Amino acid sequence: NPVDENISKLKELAQAATSAGTQVSEVGLKTLDGLLQQRIDQRSNKLRFAIGISLFAIIAAIFLQIGFFLSTKNNINLLNQSFSQISLGEFNHVTPLQGQDELAALNQPIHTMLDTLRRFSAAQLNMAAAHEAGDIHHTIDDKQFCGGYQEMAMRINELVRSHTAIQMKMVALTSLYTQGEYSVSIDNMKGLKA
Repeated sequence: NPVDENISKLKELAQAATSAGTQVSEVGLKTLDGLLQQRIDQRSNKLRFAIGISLFAIIAAIFLQIGFFLSTKNNINLLNQSFSQISLGEFNHVTPLQGQDELAALNQPIHTMLDTLRRFSAAQLNMAAAHEAGDIHHTIDDKQFCGGYQEMAMRINELVRSHTAIQMKMVALTSLYTQGEYSVSIDNMKGLKA
C-alpha cells in the first residue's frame, strides 16, 4: 500500500532528521562545552595570576615594612645614644646614623652642632689657660659663633670684663692707700662682690 509506504518513508525521514538533529546538537553542545571550559580555564589562570601577584605584593610590602621598622628603630637608638653622650659632654663618641633616609639626613646638623660645641668648649679652655697664665684680659672670640652660642660667649666675656674691672679698681685703690691717699673709696657692690 502506497500510503503505508509513504508513512514508513516519513517515519524513516523523521528518524533520520531526529538522528541528524541529535548529532548536530551533540556536536554543538560539545563545541559549546569546550568553549565554555576554555573560558573558565582562561579566567581561572587570570585569577591565579592576579592572586599570585597580590601575594607577592603583600609579602614584598611586609618585608619593606620590616626593613623600614628595623632601620628606623636602629637609627632612633643611635640618636638616643648620641644625644645621651652629648648631654654628658662626650662630644667625640657620637655614632653617625646609618642609611640614606630622612633620619640619616640628621647626620649633618648633628655634626655641625658637635663642631660648635667642641669649638665653644675649646674657646673656654683656652680662655681659662690664658687667665691661669696671667692674661686676665683674654676673652672668647664671640664672632666665631652665632645665635645662642654667640650670646653665651658675649655674656662670659662681660663677666670676665666685670671681674677684671673690679680687680683693676682694687689694685688702683690699694696703690692709692699705700701712698697715703684715703679719700678715695670703691663703689658699693652687690652680693658677694662686696
